[in-house]
Amino acid sequence: MKFRFDDQPHQSAAVSAVVDLFREGAIRRPQDVLIGQAPGADGHSDFTLDRKVLEENLAAVTRRENVTEQGGLELMKETDLLANNREFPNFSVEMETGTGKTYVYISTALRLAELYGLRKFVILVHSVAIRAGVVKTFEQTEEHFRAKYPSVEFNWGVLGENSGLSDFSQPSSTVQFLVAGVQALDKPETNTLYASAEQPKLWGVGETGAEEIAEARPVVIIDEPQNMATDLRRQAIATLNPLVALRYSATHKEPFNLIHRLGPKQAADAGLVVMFRHVVPTRFGESC
Repeated sequence: MKFRFDDQPHQSAAVSAVVDLFREGAIRRPQDVLIGQAPGADGHSDFTLDRKVLEENLAAVTRRENVTEQGGLELMKETDLLANNREFPNFSVEMETGTGKTYVYISTALRLAELYGLRKFVILVHSVAIRAGVVKTFEQTEEHFRAKYPSVEFNWGVLGENSGLSDFSQPSSTVQFLVAGVQALDKPETNTLYASAEQPKLWGVGETGAEEIAEARPVVIIDEPQNMATDLRRQAIATLNPLVALRYSATHKEPFNLIHRLGPKQAADAGLVVMFRHVVPTRFGESC
């Protein structure tokens, strides 16, 4: 079966809410890159965020969106599982279940790559089922996104499967997505991601898998972050050393810098989902 995807206004609005945060120089590419190599090919360690401009953009985006206007930038500050102190901005997008959340964050990442040269994205999930759903969405939307973003080459892989980590870590002008289960990150004493490599790689010096990801300083997309609010999982997120974290959920527990909301009423009013009235049976078979 071949699926057809069309841009929908509610999805475009969610993409724009994130993309517009980084306009007007809020994110800056490195200037001293190798000839023939795209900025971000080996990660985002040389990209910089202008927090003043980012705060101004945050205020502008939240003014136009259906959220409380925010002028200050809330940062996540954690000591990661590699004993490094991390500090990075988080932005939250609220989307009702069934409105295309996974499609939206993949499209957002590709648009960020197109406009700002970002190349490394980690999609962090909390269950095997969601991980499989993300991979299925990549498979179903591949043709659509390659037509929508013809100048952006992209690949995806799964952490712990085949060459997912090595493809992600290798310098490349192709946008690399790494789909990762948080369970691979939140147990450093047992997970092989924290074990030293047996042989140094041509482009590295034999870091652990966790260190390779952290060195890339990826944009981290967090699917259902309310399931990652424990202290250990917050540390796991920080271990990825995000340039920025983007949080997508219908039910945020910690809505860091909420920039877009598509709640159940808005989704129902737009005809995107159906709201059901709760029916309570009585002893006479009636409802109330």
